[in-house]
Amino acid sequence: MTEAGPVLAMCLAFAKEPFEIKSGACGTVVRNAEMKIVDPDTGASLRRNQAGEICIAGDQIMKGIHS
Repeated sequence: MTEAGPVLAMCLAFAKEPFEIKSGACGTVVRNAEMKIVDPDTGASLRRNQAGEICIAGDQIMKGIHS
């Protein structure tokens, strides 16, 4: 996740405006980012509570990695 940049999600306790708190949630995606969980084999979006690959997009995300 080093390519994700410094901020992708935040703890609701630090929000300036109140958010709806959901049981089992660990935070919310920041406003300038998008995130979804997909099946790593098919790329299909997964529903809640299913394990998969995290896909993120936003201005703070690197376009690639140089090795």
